[in-house]
Amino acid sequence: MIKNETELKKIYGDYYDDEQYTTNGIDYRLKDVSILVEKTQSTNTELKYIGIVDNKKTLPNYIPLQDSDGIYHFRAGRYYIWDLGKHQIPDDAIAMFWLRSTIMRCGGVLNSSVADRGFNGTISVGFYCHNNVSISKNERVVQAVFFNSNDDGNTYDGDYQEE
Repeated sequence: MIKNETELKKIYGDYYDDEQYTTNGIDYRLKDVSILVEKTQSTNTELKYIGIVDNKKTLPNYIPLQDSDGIYHFRAGRYYIWDLGKHQIPDDAIAMFWLRSTIMRCGGVLNSSVADRGFNGTISVGFYCHNNVSISKNERVVQAVFFNSNDDGNTYDGDYQEE
Protein backbone atom coordinates (compact mmCIF):
# COMPACT_ATOMS: atom_id res chain seq x y z
CA MET A 1 0.00 0.00 0.00
CA ILE A 2 1.21 3.51 -0.81
CA LYS A 3 1.46 6.08 1.96
CA ASN A 4 -0.84 8.99 1.17
CA GLU A 5 -0.39 12.71 1.77
CA THR A 6 -2.05 12.59 5.21
CA GLU A 7 0.24 9.78 6.40
CA LEU A 8 3.33 11.51 5.02
CA LYS A 9 2.45 14.81 6.73
CA LYS A 10 2.15 12.95 10.05
CA ILE A 11 5.65 11.50 9.52
CA TYR A 12 7.45 14.57 8.16
CA GLY A 13 5.36 17.52 9.38
CA ASP A 14 6.79 20.78 8.11
CA TYR A 15 10.13 19.32 6.97
CA TYR A 16 8.67 19.69 3.46
CA ASP A 17 6.60 22.65 2.33
CA ASP A 18 2.95 22.15 1.32
CA GLU A 19 3.82 22.44 -2.39
CA GLN A 20 6.03 19.34 -2.12
CA TYR A 21 3.33 17.04 -0.74
CA THR A 22 1.35 15.26 -3.42
CA THR A 23 -1.61 12.90 -3.21
CA ASN A 24 0.70 9.88 -3.21
CA GLY A 25 4.17 11.13 -2.38
CA ILE A 26 6.60 13.97 -1.89
CA ASP A 27 8.27 16.01 -4.62
CA TYR A 28 12.02 16.34 -4.03
CA ARG A 29 13.80 19.48 -5.16
CA LEU A 30 16.91 19.74 -7.34
CA LYS A 31 19.81 20.85 -5.14
CA ASP A 32 23.07 20.23 -7.00
CA VAL A 33 24.15 18.59 -10.25
CA SER A 34 27.30 16.72 -11.26
CA ILE A 35 28.54 15.44 -14.60
CA LEU A 36 30.04 12.01 -15.10
CA VAL A 37 33.46 12.89 -16.54
CA GLU A 38 34.89 9.52 -17.38
CA LYS A 39 33.57 6.07 -18.02
CA THR A 40 36.89 4.22 -17.75
CA GLN A 41 40.49 4.98 -17.00
CA SER A 42 43.37 3.30 -18.70
CA THR A 43 47.06 3.03 -18.07
CA ASN A 44 49.75 1.60 -20.30
CA THR A 45 49.28 -1.89 -18.90
CA GLU A 46 45.84 -2.09 -17.39
CA LEU A 47 42.29 -1.12 -18.30
CA LYS A 48 40.35 -0.07 -15.21
CA TYR A 49 36.59 -0.38 -14.96
CA ILE A 50 34.00 1.24 -12.75
CA GLY A 51 31.36 -0.83 -11.00
CA ILE A 52 31.21 -3.49 -8.29
CA VAL A 53 33.57 -6.46 -8.21
CA ASP A 54 33.85 -8.76 -5.20
CA ASN A 55 31.74 -6.26 -3.25
CA LYS A 56 34.32 -3.50 -3.90
CA LYS A 57 32.79 -0.34 -5.36
CA THR A 58 34.75 1.71 -7.90
CA LEU A 59 32.86 4.86 -8.79
CA PRO A 60 33.61 7.24 -11.66
CA ASN A 61 34.77 10.81 -11.23
CA TYR A 62 32.21 13.59 -11.23
CA ILE A 63 32.54 17.34 -11.51
CA PRO A 64 29.95 19.84 -10.30
CA LEU A 65 27.82 21.52 -12.96
CA GLN A 66 27.59 25.24 -12.30
CA ASP A 67 24.15 26.77 -12.52
CA SER A 68 23.67 29.94 -14.56
CA ASP A 69 21.82 32.48 -12.40
CA GLY A 70 19.97 29.68 -10.61
CA ILE A 71 19.21 27.65 -13.75
CA TYR A 72 20.84 24.39 -14.78
CA HIS A 73 21.18 23.81 -18.53
CA PHE A 74 21.30 20.12 -19.49
CA ARG A 75 22.69 19.20 -22.90
CA ALA A 76 21.10 16.44 -24.93
CA GLY A 77 22.99 13.17 -24.79
CA ARG A 78 24.74 13.83 -21.46
CA TYR A 79 24.39 11.90 -18.22
CA TYR A 80 24.06 13.84 -14.99
CA ILE A 81 23.82 13.01 -11.30
CA TRP A 82 21.19 14.98 -9.43
CA ASP A 83 21.60 15.63 -5.71
CA LEU A 84 18.10 15.89 -4.24
CA GLY A 85 19.23 16.76 -0.72
CA LYS A 86 19.14 14.83 2.55
CA HIS A 87 16.08 12.75 3.29
CA GLN A 88 15.06 10.09 5.77
CA ILE A 89 12.98 7.09 4.73
CA PRO A 90 10.62 5.79 7.44
CA ASP A 91 11.45 2.46 9.09
CA ASP A 92 8.17 0.99 7.82
CA ALA A 93 8.44 2.00 4.15
CA ILE A 94 10.59 1.99 1.04
CA ALA A 95 10.69 4.84 -1.45
CA MET A 96 10.80 4.72 -5.23
CA PHE A 97 11.42 7.73 -7.44
CA TRP A 98 9.80 8.98 -10.63
CA LEU A 99 10.61 11.97 -12.78
CA ARG A 100 7.95 14.65 -12.79
CA SER A 101 5.93 14.37 -15.98
CA THR A 102 6.77 17.82 -17.37
CA ILE A 103 10.47 16.96 -17.44
CA MET A 104 9.73 13.52 -18.93
CA ARG A 105 7.70 15.22 -21.66
CA CYS A 106 10.77 17.34 -22.46
CA GLY A 107 12.81 14.19 -23.14
CA GLY A 108 14.25 13.56 -19.68
CA VAL A 109 14.88 10.05 -18.36
CA LEU A 110 15.45 9.20 -14.70
CA ASN A 111 17.62 6.37 -13.37
CA SER A 112 17.13 5.56 -9.72
CA SER A 113 17.20 2.81 -7.18
CA VAL A 114 14.99 1.95 -4.22
CA ALA A 115 15.57 3.79 -0.96
CA ASP A 116 15.39 1.14 1.75
CA ARG A 117 13.62 1.35 5.08
CA GLY A 118 15.51 3.56 7.50
CA PHE A 119 17.80 5.11 4.89
CA ASN A 120 18.96 8.53 6.04
CA GLY A 121 21.20 10.51 3.74
CA THR A 122 21.56 12.21 0.39
CA ILE A 123 19.28 10.97 -2.37
CA SER A 124 21.07 10.93 -5.72
CA VAL A 125 19.57 9.92 -9.05
CA GLY A 126 20.82 9.72 -12.62
CA PHE A 127 19.34 11.98 -15.29
CA TYR A 128 19.73 11.65 -19.04
CA CYS A 129 18.11 13.97 -21.56
CA HIS A 130 17.27 13.55 -25.22
CA ASN A 131 16.80 17.32 -25.71
CA ASN A 132 18.46 20.41 -24.30
CA VAL A 133 16.55 21.04 -21.07
CA SER A 134 16.73 23.90 -18.55
CA ILE A 135 15.60 23.47 -14.94
CA SER A 136 15.78 25.94 -12.06
CA LYS A 137 17.73 25.04 -8.95
CA ASN A 138 15.29 24.03 -6.18
CA GLU A 139 12.61 23.10 -8.73
CA ARG A 140 10.51 20.07 -7.83
CA VAL A 141 11.91 17.40 -10.17
CA VAL A 142 11.36 13.93 -8.69
CA GLN A 143 8.38 12.43 -6.91
CA ALA A 144 9.19 10.00 -4.10
CA VAL A 145 6.45 7.41 -3.58
CA PHE A 146 6.49 5.53 -0.28
CA PHE A 147 5.36 1.91 -0.15
CA ASN A 148 4.57 0.27 3.18
CA SER A 149 7.03 -2.49 4.02
CA ASN A 150 6.66 -5.14 6.70
CA ASP A 151 8.92 -4.27 9.59
CA ASP A 152 11.12 -7.25 10.37
CA GLY A 153 13.45 -5.14 12.49
CA ASN A 154 16.00 -4.64 9.71
CA THR A 155 16.67 -1.21 8.24
CA TYR A 156 19.26 0.17 5.84
CA ASP A 157 22.82 -0.06 7.15
CA GLY A 158 24.84 0.35 3.95
CA ASP A 159 27.70 2.47 2.68
CA TYR A 160 25.60 5.53 1.90
CA GLN A 161 23.89 5.91 5.30
CA GLU A 162 24.37 9.39 6.77
CA GLU A 163 26.28 10.49 3.66
